[in-house]
Amino acid sequence: MAQPEEDEMIKVSSDAAQIHVQKYYHALQSEQSTICSFYAPADESETKLPGLAFISIAFNGNEFLDPQDFQNMVADTMSPISYEIHGYDCQTIIPNVDIKGDIIPNASKGAAMTILIMVSGSVRVGPLKESESQGFSESFVLVPNPLYSSLKKKGEPTMEWLIQSQTLRYIN
Repeated sequence: MAQPEEDEMIKVSSDAAQIHVQKYYHALQSEQSTICSFYAPADESETKLPGLAFISIAFNGNEFLDPQDFQNMVADTMSPISYEIHGYDCQTIIPNVDIKGDIIPNASKGAAMTILIMVSGSVRVGPLKESESQGFSESFVLVPNPLYSSLKKKGEPTMEWLIQSQTLRYIN
């Protein structure tokens, strides 16, 4: 099957980036108990797409191999937190193949795309009057959620794109 057309890849990745940035940073600030729902399953058999399982979170030099550990760290040490997004950009990394090089069916609909999102902004950890604003740069690799259609049909809240890997660095 052919890879998605360039304009289709741009639209899919741009829409995914916009939704991800809005929802993810809102969750970090206001709904920290939902952070795990943004991540791909760690078990590749659950993803139904080879090579799309969760890898890791690198958060300012600290590695998290489990999204629950990251969620706990945010809730325990970074509350309250306030993000101001200055900008973001995205790029399709792989339009229709898994990491083994096999072509994925339904790729023409963007079903097997991986998307890179780069975000920059500032963050305040702690009460606003007591905390200093600090710059940050963050990148995400998003993969399609293989359960999105079935969960959406059931009326269950779900993400169309999930985080496979993430890196954040504070900027001085």
